[in-house]
Amino acid sequence: MKKFLLVLCLISLAACSPVINKPDDDNTPVEEEEEEEEEEVVVPETFTNIYTGLKADAKTTKAIAVMIGNTASARPQSGLSQADVVYEIRVEGGILRLLAIFSTQFPEKVGPVRSARIPFVQKVDEWDVGLAHYGAAGTGLGDADSLLAQTKPVIRFDGVKAINNEFFYRTTDRNAPHNAYIRLNEALGKAPLMNLKPMFQFDTDLPVSGSDSLNFDVSFDKGYVINYAYDPITLKYTRSLNKEVQIDTNNNQPIQIKNVIIQYVTHRVVESTGYILVDFTSNGVCHFFIQGKHVIGTWKYNPDTKITDYFDGAGLAMKLKPGNTWITVALNTTTITLK
Repeated sequence: MKKFLLVLCLISLAACSPVINKPDDDNTPVEEEEEEEEEEVVVPETFTNIYTGLKADAKTTKAIAVMIGNTASARPQSGLSQADVVYEIRVEGGILRLLAIFSTQFPEKVGPVRSARIPFVQKVDEWDVGLAHYGAAGTGLGDADSLLAQTKPVIRFDGVKAINNEFFYRTTDRNAPHNAYIRLNEALGKAPLMNLKPMFQFDTDLPVSGSDSLNFDVSFDKGYVINYAYDPITLKYTRSLNKEVQIDTNNNQPIQIKNVIIQYVTHRVVESTGYILVDFTSNGVCHFFIQGKHVIGTWKYNPDTKITDYFDGAGLAMKLKPGNTWITVALNTTTITLK
């Protein structure tokens, strides 16, 4: 009887208990956790000047080469310390003239600006940059003017032919033709964007492997003696010409150079004018002076890339140090004296 009553009670409790419906797992909406958006980290783009190997604020898109006099009447010059690359090449009369290439700084005063010659026009064509000059040789085998018309620099500033000549001016402290200058900072605004190409290879960390050379002379046979003295503080060479330290009148500071290259190239004198033609499309010996070291190597013109390649003594690409570079184009009679 007791068992019967217990069963009856359990049935009654079951009947009175509320019915709990379990939710259908498949139909229950699931709240998705929102993913936290990762904050995008913007890495600032870095640039390197292709002519100096130094860090830059932007891509190298403009460069202008300027013909500059280098006689006693033309010295001291203005703006040379701010040039990234300078070529020194002999012209008629045994004098040396300069082609200064600017791509980083464009000074308000650059000069004295002189006339162009064929070897310089060849270099402008190789570098594919703009050119500022005050006329050009225009006769016979030395006709640089016709070569300019053929090669067509990306932009010309010619103070004689009135081509973009509004940026030239003359000073009263010197006699013509050694008193013509260009406002390169203003001329830059007229220059188009350029598809510039790297001309050198740089390496910051690799030590220069060569013999010590802290002081040396480069002597030409017409009374030009160039001296380079290494400064261990700036790690650059201070340049003197005929025993006089060359300064830049823009800052009254000595001209100092990171990489000095003495490039031996075949020269040929033509016509009674004595115009000089230089064979830049071949190869030859090169002397590199970098950070107090002297490396003997070679140079070779590459017809495919249309640029000059430089090699060390082992035949490997010569690595320069970031900074400015001066290239003296030497004759076979030019001597280098190590001190």
